[in-house]
Amino acid sequence: RQMCIRDRSTGSNCQSMSSLNLKVTTHLLTAVMAGAALDTAWLSSRASEVLEGCQVSGLNGTVLFTPDASHSYGAQWTRDFAYMVASAPELLSSEVVKQAVRYTFAGQRADGCMPDRVQSDGEAVMSPGPMMPNNTRNPAHDHAWDNGPFATLLLTATMTAWPDKVFFCSLESAARGALDFVNRTAEDGMVFNDPRYPNATYGFTDTVAKTGKLLFTSLLYLDASRQMAGWATRFGCGDVLRYEREADQIERAIDTMADPDGPLWLAASGDNGYPDVWGSAYLVSLKLSTEERRSGAIRELMENKSRYFQAGQVRSLPSPMHWHRCCWTPGCDDAGPTGCSKQGTYQNGAYWATPLGYVVAALLDQKEKAFAEQLVGECIEDFKANGIYEDVNYEFVVPARGVLNYSASVTNVLWAANRLLNSSAHGS
Repeated sequence: RQMCIRDRSTGSNCQSMSSLNLKVTTHLLTAVMAGAALDTAWLSSRASEVLEGCQVSGLNGTVLFTPDASHSYGAQWTRDFAYMVASAPELLSSEVVKQAVRYTFAGQRADGCMPDRVQSDGEAVMSPGPMMPNNTRNPAHDHAWDNGPFATLLLTATMTAWPDKVFFCSLESAARGALDFVNRTAEDGMVFNDPRYPNATYGFTDTVAKTGKLLFTSLLYLDASRQMAGWATRFGCGDVLRYEREADQIERAIDTMADPDGPLWLAASGDNGYPDVWGSAYLVSLKLSTEERRSGAIRELMENKSRYFQAGQVRSLPSPMHWHRCCWTPGCDDAGPTGCSKQGTYQNGAYWATPLGYVVAALLDQKEKAFAEQLVGECIEDFKANGIYEDVNYEFVVPARGVLNYSASVTNVLWAANRLLNSSAHGS
């Protein structure tokens, strides 16, 4: 309106401009109101209840943390446990967590491979999916490449919550071995998955055979290495320079995963090389690549919200894309029962709360606090109305949902909400 008055404009152009300004103002007010209404007290209470419901007894009275309070997953998964400790340590006991961390590391294989999960009977299962008879190696995929970095991040998250030199130094060499197990390219240090005989990659897409260079698992490796360098410096144990060197090598190579046809980064350089929404947010949150590319990625998510978000929760790749290879043998295709999940469900196009931590951190990096508050507010309202699920999709007549009372959903959203409350008005 002020521009019209200043320029003495009249007619439809001025009216259209005023209408647009009203729509933008309404959108911004809605976002601010959503942020103001973040019910962190309710969220923290529910997170505490879920975490209590996740606990089961392991060997020697060790308390283990399963991924959900509905007992669909009956063991302590490495990545889910890492998210719990990183996102909601204030709801956990330091001594109980430290015993459970040692329980996970006790399952490490002699070659350095970290378990996908450890069971209450002490068995360490390396591969996603059902345990093989007598816990033999899974012929389809032996392990998931993310478990080494996640086990390392579990250790560093424990230190962030409860610094302990003796505890850290007693497990540093095991964490070093877990990272050393991960297959990386000699030329640029990116995590690499053999297209002929792929292993699982990031556990939240462990039904999907991403091959070649991998974005998300490389980011995990970089993140774990940088955090280990910090704690190794503080406590005086571990090769600080090596941790830093390996992280820097991946940082220099990360834009080899940039989508040449869009503003995000690709999940893989081979099979399933689609834009990775979670990975792109994680990358921005780590302040990698250039400011221009980071800004472009966030603009894409905000300007095309319906392609990426539903009820405040996040798709792993843009709608209407779906993964195309979810099998593990040479030359396999996805016909028959071993193919990808039904389109729009689970890891093949449903919406997850787990990555909101990455998304909110990325939005704050770009000073987009209002949009971050809007997403978190929508997610909390969905939790209140429908329950805290592993994943959701309301596009079906009967909504598609994953496991109920899922820990990573509630703890990661709690972390995101607390991060928003503790950030400045502009998101710094």
